[in-house]
Amino acid sequence: MAESRTSSQVCELAAQYLSNARRDLPFTLIYMLDADGKSLTKAAQTGFTGAHRAAPASAPVDDAGETVWPFRAVIESGDAVLVEDLLSRFTAIPKGEWNHEPESATLLPIAQQGQPRPSGVFVAGLNPYREFDDEYRGFVSLLADQIGVPSPMPLPTRPSVGVPRSWQNWTVPRQSSSATSATNSERPLR
Repeated sequence: MAESRTSSQVCELAAQYLSNARRDLPFTLIYMLDADGKSLTKAAQTGFTGAHRAAPASAPVDDAGETVWPFRAVIESGDAVLVEDLLSRFTAIPKGEWNHEPESATLLPIAQQGQPRPSGVFVAGLNPYREFDDEYRGFVSLLADQIGVPSPMPLPTRPSVGVPRSWQNWTVPRQSSSATSATNSERPLR
């Protein structure tokens, strides 16, 4: 019998696929809002191999000083927030497949169908060699939207079976110009 995916299972599945997208997203964090609405608990992550200040197990929503991430702004507004000062906020951020740490990350609300308030926050470290343009923004937004969608599909026994079509090709299209293609030795876009 097919079972519906729980929020936790969706987060774990998303992390499995996001772990293969480290060129596009050097790290990701998925935080779900606790029942009391006052704190977020980390449900999944990619890129981080151990404890890190940028990836706490939980965080208060009402962190006025934004010591970690601007969760409050995302939860209250329901809008994405771009953080452009990662190098001054944190040390040793996961690089993904690059030689440079990402300088920016975006936080997006994880929408819950039929609810006015987001059910969580998706944090995505951005490729240091790619401009955060509309196409890249749309890609990351699609990921956050998929995390928030409940799925009645049966859980796959391995990642290649039963994967929603929208999750099958999680790759940001590369710009074709040789002037904009990056290698590991090039400097990040600023």
